[in-house]
Amino acid sequence: TFMGGFSSSISFTFSNLPPGANVPQFQGNFPLPFQIATSSTTPPGTYNFTVTGTGGGLTRTSTATLIVQAPSSVSIRVERDSATVTSGQAASYPVTLTRNNFNGNVELGLSILASNVPPGITFSYSNNPTTSSNVTLNISTTSATPAGTYNFVATAIANGITIPNSNQFSLVVMSAAQPDFSISISPSSRTVMA
Repeated sequence: TFMGGFSSSISFTFSNLPPGANVPQFQGNFPLPFQIATSSTTPPGTYNFTVTGTGGGLTRTSTATLIVQAPSSVSIRVERDSATVTSGQAASYPVTLTRNNFNGNVELGLSILASNVPPGITFSYSNNPTTSSNVTLNISTTSATPAGTYNFVATAIANGITIPNSNQFSLVVMSAAQPDFSISISPSSRTVMA
């Protein structure tokens, strides 16, 4: 703020900014806004910085606080590597969502790592979309699901952030026992009189 008719030009310097932060060149009329730009290398934390103005043979300082937060992120991990079921059965997988500065809804999905989705496979989550950090994925099969090993990754989307796919996990489907019957004769041998 200019006082008493002060009209000299002023140069500014900034000190005690966090690593990776800088103030782009600025100009204009007072009150003079400025921005502090951070980078991906700027550590999260609270920083007290000083602005020094020099002009007309005078030096003045002012201090302020900059709070740097870690960027919002979410990662997902399926805690069970593999499950084995008979066709027509279902398997459950615990899923952990690790959240960093993000408490909003995450919508979960499932992607099978195959060119064709086998018949009868469906999935659901215990809570979806979710604000929780722990949910359960259920994968169901039917009698039409062929025997085999199927690999999956869990997927997730949320507003404003990109969430990578989970680790790979698998479901092993075994053929159900087919209806059948057998015949046995007991005793297998007997002697009779003609």
